[in-house]
Amino acid sequence: MTSAKKIAPWEKIATDAIGDAIEFWGFKRNHGRVWSLLYLHNRPFAATEIQENLGLSKGAVSMIVRELETWKVVHRLRVDDNPAWHFVAETDLMQMIIHVVNQRETGVVSRICEQLKQAKENCDFPEDTDTVQRLQHLNRLSFLFREILNMFLKSENFDMFSFLEKVEEFKHSLEEQAKRD
Repeated sequence: MTSAKKIAPWEKIATDAIGDAIEFWGFKRNHGRVWSLLYLHNRPFAATEIQENLGLSKGAVSMIVRELETWKVVHRLRVDDNPAWHFVAETDLMQMIIHVVNQRETGVVSRICEQLKQAKENCDFPEDTDTVQRLQHLNRLSFLFREILNMFLKSENFDMFSFLEKVEEFKHSLEEQAKRD
């Protein structure tokens, strides 16, 4: 790690906060720090500027911006006659979130749905209605979550009313199932 140039206290607080939030979601802390530095300044930064501002090594910056580019949250461009690549943050926050969720969470949720469906199909405790019922609830919940995720991904503006309707439908189906049992 190289020594960071003196950045404003607010800037350090903001980049560290976003770094912590991004780390909480399973990414590297420095992913959030680099993206937020670029986003806050809203101008192209050369890799050396990122290094100097955040105190990162040349190799770390290279790896981080490459990874951020694969997530489409940072873009590479040339500035004037400067031969060095420069980087800018994606500023459409909703599109950025939709892309990351689509790339990362959709596959995981689909696998969970399929695994719970298989578990339900292979459940060898049909006499244990409580276990079967709980497995069915988990299965329905996973499919509901997948449907909500898909609704979110298909829309730039997440429709909270549709979301609440789906939750209400799920709740109603659980209540109906409980009445039958």
